[in-house]
Amino acid sequence: MSPEEYNIGVLTDGDIGTNLTYRLASSGYTPTIFNTNIINMERSRGQRYVSELERMGIDTCLDYDSFFLSLKENRVIFIISNNQLFSKEILKEIDKHLDSTDIIIDMCDCNYDVATKRCDAYKSRGVSYMATGFSGGEYAALHGASLMPGGSLETYNNIRPLFEALSAKYGTTPCCDYIGPDGSGMYVKMIHNGIEYVMMQVICEVIGALKKLLGYGQEDICDILREWETGDTDSYLIDLSRYIYSKIDAHTNKPIVDITSDKVEYSQSVKWLCASALDLSVPVPTIHASIEQRFFSGMKNERIGASNLFKTPIIPVREVERDSFIEMARAAYCVTGLCAYMEGFALLSRANEVYMWKMNLNSIAQMLEGSSFIKSRLLRHVIDAYGKSEKGSSNLLKKSGYGATVNRYLPHARIFANICIESGIAMPALLSALTYIDTYRLSPMPSGLISLIRDHIENTGYVRNDEMLGVYTADWENPDDIIKSFKK
Repeated sequence: MSPEEYNIGVLTDGDIGTNLTYRLASSGYTPTIFNTNIINMERSRGQRYVSELERMGIDTCLDYDSFFLSLKENRVIFIISNNQLFSKEILKEIDKHLDSTDIIIDMCDCNYDVATKRCDAYKSRGVSYMATGFSGGEYAALHGASLMPGGSLETYNNIRPLFEALSAKYGTTPCCDYIGPDGSGMYVKMIHNGIEYVMMQVICEVIGALKKLLGYGQEDICDILREWETGDTDSYLIDLSRYIYSKIDAHTNKPIVDITSDKVEYSQSVKWLCASALDLSVPVPTIHASIEQRFFSGMKNERIGASNLFKTPIIPVREVERDSFIEMARAAYCVTGLCAYMEGFALLSRANEVYMWKMNLNSIAQMLEGSSFIKSRLLRHVIDAYGKSEKGSSNLLKKSGYGATVNRYLPHARIFANICIESGIAMPALLSALTYIDTYRLSPMPSGLISLIRDHIENTGYVRNDEMLGVYTADWENPDDIIKSFKK
């Protein structure tokens, strides 16, 4: 379909939807927008807002009735907000206005199970619902985002040019390839959010250690982060962290990071990820540790009260070892980041298999590198690994080149972790990453004892690792030290 064949509407409550509307207009489409927040704007500001949109040839509406009256057939309706609850309320409001052949592109985060149920419910009415993961924020809405559309392949193919117009590019490839049916697009966005949590957490961990053990202040940290904007540490979040760290609070004349509370909010999406990982029996300890730190951050009064319970001496790094310690911190960041991608894509691979979504993991990695919050030089190692082979192990650690990259950083990351432990500095993401890597390559594990304990208590049986095949139980009542195994 050509741009003139679409009748596009945007339902939003803020700048992210307005920017998306601008991008649609600049791409040759003629969208209509209803910003539900316009009623809360000061009158003069609201008038300027409408005038600016009209200069771009964009119609604005002030209620749902006029919004739907302005759109004819072949309607494509975008729902976009930073608020996860926005689409739930909007879908209730617009339900009576929807006709068969309408296409809804929901870009608000929601649980992948909810997205699947919505796909099925709307399909029975002839309405196409595409739950589309969106990453990149307000800037990407205007300049090109990473999009993760899930739903009907036929619908995606019909409006593919529309997605491509809104997307960023990885090289010349649009960052919006079809993910799969049902809630698969939202599942990928959930994985994205989990990796993002790890990357933010490990940046805070290494900066905190550099400040405590080197005595570094704002300028020193900015200099280090600036150096890390090259090589494997280069990422959107490192760049953003350096930018934020350079800012001074106007009210106190102190670095803004120093006057900001350590109590941090969290969204539901990473909790959904951890619940899904439990359901699918996939370990994601580094992602889990990162959201647990958000929980700890909310326990502010308890942390303050416990801050003097134990005294661990801070062991400062000697002057001659400072450059080496900074390199160790860099390695710690890389190992943790690489592990975040390992965990995220291992869970994605398992979900792909269980739900039969037929997702292309290499394509997903590429679209995340385009304009998402987790784009980084480390992510390119993921792209390279999947580009060489889409077959074989689902874990990146065993793919060509990726494991070698992890192994290159491991020695320095371990030393960094040990130094922090000796000084009582919490490094939950880093330590979880090291544990994940070490456990994944551990054979045999020392857990056979657990099977025997369970058999002794509950008669659950155990599997032997010799030539005796099957499930066995032991004659635990025998007073002798020689135990016989009996097949269950």
